[in-house]
Amino acid sequence: MNPHWARIIHQTVKKAAKKCTHCGKTGTYAQKQKGEFYICKHCGHRFKEKGE
Repeated sequence: MNPHWARIIHQTVKKAAKKCTHCGKTGTYAQKQKGEFYICKHCGHRFKEKGE
């Protein structure tokens, strides 16, 4: 794979990856609107991204 494309893909996935505040595991989630919760794919805990 072209290193340029690999960098772009890595940056995109890094932005979409969120870390659960309950279990600490990282998963990829769809972008949410401000004030909406993410639901952890591992433990089912509802959480907001820190800083929102």
